[in-house]
Amino acid sequence: SNNSNNSSGSGNIEEDSLFLELYKVYLNPPPGSEPKIEAAVQLLQSHFDHIDTTEAIELLPPNTPLHQLLPFMQSVLQQNTRARRNDQVVKELLTGEQRRLQVNRTELAKESLKIETSRQCPVCKNRLGESVFAAYPNGVIVHYRCMKDKYTCPVTGTVFS
Repeated sequence: SNNSNNSSGSGNIEEDSLFLELYKVYLNPPPGSEPKIEAAVQLLQSHFDHIDTTEAIELLPPNTPLHQLLPFMQSVLQQNTRARRNDQVVKELLTGEQRRLQVNRTELAKESLKIETSRQCPVCKNRLGESVFAAYPNGVIVHYRCMKDKYTCPVTGTVFS
């Protein structure tokens, strides 16, 4: 699962850590060896989704030619654009679902129940009086305290979803 802004790699910490360590070895080799800038840039380009973009750029030597980073940056930007579009689609779907639920809630709020205070709770057999109650879609009304599961009628066992 890739992070939508690619600032912290793919989310697989061990794998991301290995790529970052290899990247660091390319850039900071043991004494007596030259940094392998081209190999580091190639690693960035091939595994950009496993390496923190900001950290990768900060680790590059200041004299790294920018044109070498172009394919890497294009890949990062394309991934970020895809992730942003996906996020926008999810946001629109959630907004639609929220509106649907608000309409359902409004419709449910229009329904009213008139309960006589002398009505008896079918679970505990005491009168409902002015107590807090639960009403099931099948018309069963019980004390709130007698409701064991809001999705299952305690009298008939009918399951509602």
